[in-house]
Amino acid sequence: LAQAGDLSFGFAPLEWSSRKAGDDLTNPFPSILDNKINAVFFHRNRLGLLSGENIIFSEAGEYENFFRTTVRTLLDADPIDVAVSQAEVADLRAAIPFQEDLIIFSELNQFTLSSDTLLTALDITLTLSASYRNNLTANPTLAGDSLFFSETNGEYSGIRDYRVSGDAKLVSAPSVTDHVPEYVEGKVLQMTATANEDILLIRTDKDLKTVYVYNWYDQGQERLQSAWSKWVCDQDVANVYINNTGVYVTFAS
Repeated sequence: LAQAGDLSFGFAPLEWSSRKAGDDLTNPFPSILDNKINAVFFHRNRLGLLSGENIIFSEAGEYENFFRTTVRTLLDADPIDVAVSQAEVADLRAAIPFQEDLIIFSELNQFTLSSDTLLTALDITLTLSASYRNNLTANPTLAGDSLFFSETNGEYSGIRDYRVSGDAKLVSAPSVTDHVPEYVEGKVLQMTATANEDILLIRTDKDLKTVYVYNWYDQGQERLQSAWSKWVCDQDVANVYINNTGVYVTFAS
């Protein structure tokens, strides 16, 4: 989706750049070839893709190019294609820029992709940061220092708050539904949040007329408020969106 000079928009397939140096051995095709793309995102001036166990980044500033521009040396701007390394299979499904890092989700694990300065193939670090099961029908959503994601508990859903604290970057993801384990009914379809108002909105597949609302209030590292409520509408809700302090609700026709 691109904007033209006259401010109109055009929608067309992306034209990928062709390989201009090397061959299949010295400059191979990215690992998305003949594989399914699970997620598309943007991080540190690169277009990012998730496919199977791999994280693939375009050339820096050149979002349509996934080939090295020269095979004589590895440039800082060159594309990146790395896989997670662990004993069990991890099908990567979501990637959320969080603080200076990138948090990557599979159904059973969370990984942290980081780099000290520039995001380059030589400077990249990919580590297993946590192992919380999660439901990725709905993408995790960011609100300030909190990254919310859902998990399925039978006929109900639980919500966890992924947080990183201290210089050692200690990771925790406490459940914010432990005191109401049977409140959010069904599987989460959508989450949206804002730190401006400390509010998280959730849609599920159980009742499309209901929007679940989570309000919180933190003082330092302590959470003083953790409250749940819900809005029940007259029509099915197709989408909820938060922009600054405004909430926009789209109803199904």
